[in-house]
Amino acid sequence: MISIAYCTFLELIRSKTLVAALIFAILFIFISSLLGSVTLGDQTLVVKSLGLAALSLSCVGFSIFSGTKLIDQELKARTIFTVISKPIQRSSYVFGKGLGMWFSSVSLLLVMSFILILWSFILGDKKAHLLVEATILMSFELLVVSSLAIFFTALFVTPILGGLATGLIWIIGRTGEYLYQFSENLPGVLSSIVKGVGAVVPQFYRYVQAEPILYGSGFTAIEILASFGYSLFYAALLLFFATLIFERKNIE
Repeated sequence: MISIAYCTFLELIRSKTLVAALIFAILFIFISSLLGSVTLGDQTLVVKSLGLAALSLSCVGFSIFSGTKLIDQELKARTIFTVISKPIQRSSYVFGKGLGMWFSSVSLLLVMSFILILWSFILGDKKAHLLVEATILMSFELLVVSSLAIFFTALFVTPILGGLATGLIWIIGRTGEYLYQFSENLPGVLSSIVKGVGAVVPQFYRYVQAEPILYGSGFTAIEILASFGYSLFYAALLLFFATLIFERKNIE
């Protein structure tokens, strides 16, 4: 499993998709500085707010785009047959792919976070260190997104369907709080359905609570550990079901 994760990491870390995501985030961070300089109020708040949004969108986009293409590319290149023919359990293959995907996504996140934190310090933000906590929470989010992408890759035939499904679930999870408020105004049965959907999909909104980071309160160790436990459970569950689906596929 570790060797598969390492090979996947090396493959993705050299991809053009990662470079494109990195360039997009860096440009967005510096554009946010220009916007902050012409905005009334605290410039550092604008930089951090838009910078965190750029980090999140870039890393999640990279995870979805690359994750849903992983197995499909190996099927087309027929390299998967070499791996499956060896005495390697398919569970090790699926979990290895998920870990490798997560490692590469987190590597991208760390580089961009370092740039954002450094730039915030240069601008005179004395609470820029709290961006470290935001980075940690984003890494937990990427663990779930990577696992979700692997799950839909195993479930659907084409990476396009897998990417669309992963993106849709991510959007629903990000808007979970608003979805619950919206469901309160719906009729009984429909309200229950919407609440049920909101309860089942990953609660991605818990990873992007901006106020504690922007205004200096930060998160407690218990809150961070709870988010990690939630992410680990959800990721393991998704990869477990991805393994069950993958084991029933006839790959020859």
